[in-house]
Amino acid sequence: MSSRSLSTVLKRPFLGTRTQLPNAGTGMLLVMLAIMVVLIVVPRPQLFSSVGQYLVPHSLLEMGAILVALMSAVSIFQGHRRTLPTSFLVMGCAFML
Repeated sequence: MSSRSLSTVLKRPFLGTRTQLPNAGTGMLLVMLAIMVVLIVVPRPQLFSSVGQYLVPHSLLEMGAILVALMSAVSIFQGHRRTLPTSFLVMGCAFML
């Protein structure tokens, strides 16, 4: 996929292709679904009693996520190679969103 240009990758039909999931992937998908159902059913503890207690940890985590995304995008775009794989370019654009 690294030798293809971005326009040929984006023009490829995605809806007409069908791929089989490997058995390990299907099993992992079922395990994640079971964990999600259990987390929905189990009562959750009250971590924050007011918005004031929630605001500081949320802001710190949000700023950390933004910094990680920006560092990832900048490191991908600063790869000064002419043969930068298309997947890296798409991933860099996704991190910039």
